[in-house]
Amino acid sequence: MFKYTPETISYHNNLIQTYSFGDADKVIFSLPSYPHSGLSYIFFTQYYDPAKFRFITFDIPGWAGLSQNIFKGKEFDIDLIINIAIKVLENYHVETFSLIGYSFGSAISVKLAKTLGNRITSLVLVSPFINSNLLTRNKEKTVINFAYKHKLGKLIKMYVLRKFKTYDLKTYPEQLIKLYYFFLKNADSKVLLDSIHWLFNANLEADLSALKIIGEILIVNSKTETLYFREQSRFIRTKLAAEDSLKISGNHEDFLLKPKSAIVKKVLEFLLYPN
Repeated sequence: MFKYTPETISYHNNLIQTYSFGDADKVIFSLPSYPHSGLSYIFFTQYYDPAKFRFITFDIPGWAGLSQNIFKGKEFDIDLIINIAIKVLENYHVETFSLIGYSFGSAISVKLAKTLGNRITSLVLVSPFINSNLLTRNKEKTVINFAYKHKLGKLIKMYVLRKFKTYDLKTYPEQLIKLYYFFLKNADSKVLLDSIHWLFNANLEADLSALKIIGEILIVNSKTETLYFREQSRFIRTKLAAEDSLKISGNHEDFLLKPKSAIVKKVLEFLLYPN
């Protein structure tokens, strides 16, 4: 349980931290939620036999984790994240794979699928967010845009650290939680602000058509999370009429920080054994 193999790769002279866990040939490429490390997906291994899959993931530069910040002194660029994701897959010699993106990771997944859709066997979007046009009179967007205008990234980082401390993580090894909190403290304030500003002002509706090449798609969201997240999931379900759905309960972050065994098993089984 909680065993993983870290590996550092080079991308344009910057070091990107990657992780793999699990022992099977079946690859699940996992893209984390904002502003987490890719290592966060290791929490799922306690609920499913890691001999049946191999997770591959990485730390988004500037977010929690150990990747070097390629955005230092620059604006956040989602296309660079896509290029890094492709580099990670090349490093691990991955041809076909299942893909899971959670929250912000779902936006990255949609962008990645536009390039590599013919190599993706199944896709899971958890609490997705891809269309800022659905945000009408949204206070979070107003706050984020205000913070971006006035360069208040440090306040965003303070909020992230405080939010993490509110979760009951006693079920996980103390050393792992300390490491993870260090990862969060290592995040860059400007990238945290720039990236969330990009998400809350992005519209990837046109990119959804690329997903139709993928045979199996599962949309997962909480019945009780914030309304605008539920609206995002409803919008994608409407656009992709043939996808499967899974409704869960809890807050937006609970799928990651309070994973429930039954839900995780259903998601992993979908990724491993698509219909």
